Amino acid sequence: VKKAIIVTDVGAPKNIVEDNISGLKVKEKDPNSIKNAILQFYNNRNLIKQFGEIGYKIVKEKYNLQYAINQYRREIEELL
Repeated sequence: VKKAIIVTDVGAPKNIVEDNISGLKVKEKDPNSIKNAILQFYNNRNLIKQFGEIGYKIVKEKYNLQYAINQYRREIEELL
């Protein structure tokens, strides 16, 4: 699903979403930050589609089984 997302600046999603590229990052426990992010999408509907497309490509390229296998191989080879 190609959806733009809003994430907080804590936890795993902050490492996946590139702020203002594939989604929006907001400060944890900051209602104004969340409100502003929602309004940014509301006022610019093109961003929703744009961020959704970019986010989908990032996830498809970086977060699939083959990518994970290659990452593990590289890490193991570095240890040897």
